[in-house]
Amino acid sequence: MNLPKRKPMRYKNFDYSQCGSYFLTISTQNRKNLFWDMEKVYSAKQANELEHIINPDFLPLNYAGKIVEKHLMLWQNTYSNVKIENFVIMPNHIHLIVSISGNETESKKTDISRMVAQFKGCVTKELGEAIWQKGYFDHIIANEKDFNNCFDYIEANPYILEEKILEQRKKKMKQ
Repeated sequence: MNLPKRKPMRYKNFDYSQCGSYFLTISTQNRKNLFWDMEKVYSAKQANELEHIINPDFLPLNYAGKIVEKHLMLWQNTYSNVKIENFVIMPNHIHLIVSISGNETESKKTDISRMVAQFKGCVTKELGEAIWQKGYFDHIIANEKDFNNCFDYIEANPYILEEKILEQRKKKMKQ
């Protein structure tokens, strides 16, 4: 049986250990909601213009979400030339901006693909089950404007989900 060839997810000749900033998205297998206590989200009181049901500063992370957060924070301890500029753990995926700095010798130790693979492996080991979609999405941040756009997208992501949840509630109430 001839299966379609998978499109490569990385740039062919790009050195992902190169200093710079990268926007990453890592998703759960089948986009399954594994990282939030969704009961807390769906049972929250109806939001009005002044209140939000989702607070990005206090996301309703469940046990798995807290494990993910713990292992993300370990990146900066494990890799001395890596800084997580911003991140958000959503119910079924993670967005983050990772910056690699330092001289070329240091950065050679810090390949994005290797970091993501180790992260996924550590989370999988601690949870005792495989939860990740194969691969991940990356975007090489080109300049300050691009960086700010990625940063703002991460900040807005919980509110985008909140709008979808409120839309679902409105539809249910009309039925």
